[in-house]
Amino acid sequence: MLKNNNYNFADKIADLCYKHYSSIGKSGKPVKDKEWTLLSSIVKLNKNDNNLSIISLATGSKCIGSNSMSPDGIIINDSHAEVLARRCFLRYLYYHINLVKNGSSSDVLQLVKSNKINDSNDDDDDSIINEHYEIKSDITFHLFTSQVPCGDASVIPKISNNLSDSSKCNNYVDNDEDQSNACNKFNNFGESSDKKRKFINHDNIDSDNKKIKVNEILQDSSFKIINTPCYLSDSIGPVIVSDFNDIYRTGAKCIPNDPRQDTKGFGIDYQVTGAVRTKPGRGDPTLSVSCSDKIARWNAVGLQGALLSLLIKKPIYLSSIIIGGGGPYSEECLYRAVIERTKTDQRPDLLCSNLIFEMSKYSPENTSADRPSPAALMWTNIPERPIEVAVKGIRQGTTKKSKDKGSLRICKRELFKLFITLTDDLFINNSYKEVKLLSKDYQNNWSLVKQNLGAWTVKPDYLEFIVNKEEF
Repeated sequence: MLKNNNYNFADKIADLCYKHYSSIGKSGKPVKDKEWTLLSSIVKLNKNDNNLSIISLATGSKCIGSNSMSPDGIIINDSHAEVLARRCFLRYLYYHINLVKNGSSSDVLQLVKSNKINDSNDDDDDSIINEHYEIKSDITFHLFTSQVPCGDASVIPKISNNLSDSSKCNNYVDNDEDQSNACNKFNNFGESSDKKRKFINHDNIDSDNKKIKVNEILQDSSFKIINTPCYLSDSIGPVIVSDFNDIYRTGAKCIPNDPRQDTKGFGIDYQVTGAVRTKPGRGDPTLSVSCSDKIARWNAVGLQGALLSLLIKKPIYLSSIIIGGGGPYSEECLYRAVIERTKTDQRPDLLCSNLIFEMSKYSPENTSADRPSPAALMWTNIPERPIEVAVKGIRQGTTKKSKDKGSLRICKRELFKLFITLTDDLFINNSYKEVKLLSKDYQNNWSLVKQNLGAWTVKPDYLEFIVNKEEF
């Protein structure tokens, strides 16, 4: 059953995230009125006192191509804000496990089991690790993202109730145009009074004609707008269609081994729903699946991932997913994308805030921004070096000669090193992949979820790595 929106709670979360972003220095942030970015955060709620605190926060909208992936785990493949915020969250968990392991207290987790290492061939994960932890019962986690995640959640019908309350028209005509007045710029004949742009109705389009350019549209009285006009930005040029005949599209592409593929027809027939997709981008294709797909996975099997499942026995689930204001939003589409597809029993609240991120492409404060920021900003709520800035998956400022020294603290290799240290070097001779496969409960759950999703990308075997003792 879909949850009703709680705008008060959603706005509190959004406001907290935006204020924290503003408190961080300028490094890694977009150039205002030139660049835009996404913001995501994981927020902790203490149910005893209703205190909200940010655990991790990140910005970013880039990912690397498959040919740039590192066999050593030192480059982050996916630098979308949601993914980076979750990686920072993992770093936060490792920090708190280390606190408890060394006798200090944590306000987030506690030690629940301590066994001697069992050298038998018992298949239970407990036979591998001698200490286990769990999240305290009064703690819940909430994922915030400043706009709908890329992928399936972004395939939304263009109808009036699929816009957040903060966006009056939100049917974008030009990036540098006042969006709240966009709908008022069209007269009854479907002609823009200031741009002399002609628009077209789906009922008048030959379904076999896949390419329509604005300057080729006939200035004929039969081409008129019905319902509310909305702007559709596409590689073939701008076309105006009826809200009820079109969708907001995602740039993410269906992966080849998914039987569901986009037909690229007109309007609502352009994209399929429910498909697993890879991140949008130009040039070298990426193997990183969309944020909708990744959030669906986290929601079904937990935020902690395979490695931490060997230390934290119970999955860490989200209590809510909050979307920022300004852009297209549909609770039903978000539900389909992150809950329904996996057939999970986990039902986080799905909420939408009215507040708009100042550096969003939907922000009235950033209307001239015409390109995504190349940089990603990461912040983790720990005392030691909480802030990192990345470009192309490595630390900003890293040169080609020093590339091997430019790894971020949230890359696979560095997080694996934290895991090895916390398990007393028990896995020092095992590869990253081998250790992940030891988490049998997690892997079994993930196999079922992947089956329900219908497809997933496969990383090449050469990307697996072993950490050397000399690195510690």
